[in-house]
Parts: sequence; structure tokens; C-alpha cells
Amino acid sequence: MLINEYRVYLPSVGFFVAVVAGAVLLVNRIAMHRAKRIGQSEKDYGSSVGNSMLYALCAMLILVFVLASATYARNVLWKDKVSLWEDVVRQESEFIEGV
Repeated sequence: MLINEYRVYLPSVGFFVAVVAGAVLLVNRIAMHRAKRIGQSEKDYGSSVGNSMLYALCAMLILVFVLASATYARNVLWKDKVSLWEDVVRQESEFIEGV
């Protein structure tokens, strides 16, 4: 059975744009509440948002690096059918298709 996953790529762009926009709004809201709680003025609020955005960007870059590394490591197994099925057998020796 073949899966036509290429049809999901373009619609997923809208989903990820919405996720990023929501993350930006969440970071701004957290920074605003933090600034109000410690009594910062309006001009200092911008630096608080900037710091929060920097932390969020660093977290996202770390996540992207980890996921890219995992993808690269997994792609090595997909170079041919033999290496893929060897991994299947190694992970699940009782899997009937891998034997």
C-alpha cells in the first residue's frame, strides 16, 4: 500500500504558520505579565519581550537541531531495504515480516 504523503505538505504550511503565530503571541503575553508583575515601565517592556523571544528562538533552534540529527540518523537506515529490515529485526526479533 502506497501512501501519498506529498499531498499533506502544502496544507501543513498553514498549520505551522498558525503554530508559530500562536507561540509568538504566547511569548509576548508571558513577557507582558512578567513585566507587569515586576513593575517595569513601558519602555523596559520591549527588552523583556526581546529576551523572551531570544529564549524561545534558542529553544526552537535546539529542537530543530535535535530533530534534524534524529532524521539524519534514521535516513542512514533507509539507504536500502536490507539495512532497514536488519534494524527491524534487531529492534523486534519476533516481527514476522523482518525474519
